[in-house]
Amino acid sequence: MSAGFYSAMVENATITGAVTCLQLTAPSTAALKLTRVEIGQAGVTASAMQRMALRRKSATATGLTSITPRPVAPGYAAAGATAGHTATGEGTDTTDQRLFVFNVLAGYLWAPTSPKEEIVVPPSGIICLKALATPGTTTGWAFQMDFEEIG
Repeated sequence: MSAGFYSAMVENATITGAVTCLQLTAPSTAALKLTRVEIGQAGVTASAMQRMALRRKSATATGLTSITPRPVAPGYAAAGATAGHTATGEGTDTTDQRLFVFNVLAGYLWAPTSPKEEIVVPPSGIICLKALATPGTTTGWAFQMDFEEIG
């Protein structure tokens, strides 16, 4: 049973190392199904490659700036999931679900194209978008994770 579709996003973030850029924590009463992940960068005009991962965690990152996931359509209740961006401490990383290597001028979009590619976060589970290396340009980053709450 779907409880709603939501989007957690941050724009103009500064990423100064290999850090958690955006994190979602599922509520204890529902799972999350990721429907889209978007990465963009507006602080540079020169071509450069960046590595990032969609990664599960067993302990939350610390020092996150809290953000409120937004319903993508009128009528949805507030999200039960919590979100935050730009960690100062990493918590405990566990499993990489997807690795992304992309040119910062183009950005990156991930969306499952079949049910076999869907990523589900169990109740109370944590997933994040993490920079695997310090970007060449640290300012002007945008991150978005869209998800469905199930349960």
